[in-house]
Amino acid sequence: MKLNNLIDLLSSVSLGTQLDKWLWAYDPSCLFSVKSTGRLIDVGRLPQGGAKTRWNKFALTKINIFIWRVMLDRLPVRSKLAERGMDLDSTLCPICQDNLETVSHIFPVPVRCLNLKAGGSMFEENITDIT
Repeated sequence: MKLNNLIDLLSSVSLGTQLDKWLWAYDPSCLFSVKSTGRLIDVGRLPQGGAKTRWNKFALTKINIFIWRVMLDRLPVRSKLAERGMDLDSTLCPICQDNLETVSHIFPVPVRCLNLKAGGSMFEENITDIT
């Protein structure tokens, strides 16, 4: 019975003589590219309104992902864990013990590109006092 059903289903299938090829449905050219994958993530998977993903090809993948999670406020900091019902001794920052541990408390300065200064300093310092 099942074999007859399979034969009936396959009787309408016709195979061509051309070679098979892979097609990427997420790009108008149907060709796969890392850029089209990044576009797919930006448009279809990330919340709207945020910055686009900008991967640094010289940094390790785990560093790119970490910075991406910082920018989206998606790190498992104490305040987020407490919101999800995790029982914690404290939601205060374990370093300063003064403020709620949030991504913006841990990383008060936006992630910046490395800029060469004319004065010869390797990095542009934009550190601000958070107290």
